[in-house]
Amino acid sequence: EVVDDAESSGPETGLYLAGVPEGPEPQVTSGQHERGWRVLGSLLLRDGLVNELELETALAQQRLSSTRRLGEILIQRGVVTETQVARALAEQHELPFVDLAEHELDLAAAARLPIAVAREYRVLPVSHLPGGGSLLVVTADPARAVQADELRAALDCPFQLAVGAAGQIDAALEVVERAGQVLASVPEPDPTPDPESVPEQHTETEPALALEPDLQPGRPAVPDMPAE
Repeated sequence: EVVDDAESSGPETGLYLAGVPEGPEPQVTSGQHERGWRVLGSLLLRDGLVNELELETALAQQRLSSTRRLGEILIQRGVVTETQVARALAEQHELPFVDLAEHELDLAAAARLPIAVAREYRVLPVSHLPGGGSLLVVTADPARAVQADELRAALDCPFQLAVGAAGQIDAALEVVERAGQVLASVPEPDPTPDPESVPEQHTETEPALALEPDLQPGRPAVPDMPAE
């Protein structure tokens, strides 16, 4: 069996609580493999997405650079797609896979995480989970995201981690960032009204009532009685 050490952290529970430190990264043993947990290269090979020669070539290229992941190399070589790698990573870490092309993005949820932190860890809160107290957070790199104390502190709430394609996450981050820039450019309303914008109020003067002839000035209010 081909073992990819660069992407061989153990499976995750998926639900993380804000402020609760994670323990040390679990070590992979042969017993874990026997219980069904498998590394990325083996999953891709099992599903027929790569052959042994393609996998061995990518692993050899990976050994020349300690910072490159196997999935990244296979994608750049055109062997697999980002979505295929993301689905395999989700299975590897026992996390759900989220297709952002079919998942509605909740901008209010996305705003819970500073854009700089989201880009640093390539993660994005995409929606609130039922109940409203926790978030669904999609990442392209679950092995790194689950160990990120900065991410946990920035969210400051429970969240369910899921895996998504890297390109889709990058595109969604662009949408979130542009939305934030638009909101920031909108001036706050001035509580003082503009005098020119206040409609002029015209006070209409009621016309003077015409006096009856008997009430004209200089004439008695009571007509003269005829003399007897």
